[in-house]
Amino acid sequence: MLRWRDGLVSETDDREKLRRAQATANRSWSILRAALKHAYGSDNVYSDHAWRRIKPFRNVDRPRTRFLSVEEAKRMLNALPRDFRQLARGSPYSGLRLGELLALRVMDFADG
Repeated sequence: MLRWRDGLVSETDDREKLRRAQATANRSWSILRAALKHAYGSDNVYSDHAWRRIKPFRNVDRPRTRFLSVEEAKRMLNALPRDFRQLARGSPYSGLRLGELLALRVMDFADG
């Protein structure tokens, strides 16, 4: 089973591609493991020892982190309606999310 799971991941120097492949292998392994557990619980399999020892790949289920380039951010802002563009412009400069930007008040800023 370990050979099957590891066979789902092709060797690559691209760390992001490897992480995605390992995350996919983990999801596939979870489905198979659930079926095996069901078979074991239904007394269709004598032992669960073979698959209990197989651990999922670690630290691969985190979301991909990607930042917009300056050019991508400019294109995104230029594609927005003018009235929304002013608000959205604050996000890349401040790192704030939309809800955080909308919650800002004048008193949130220190006197300069």
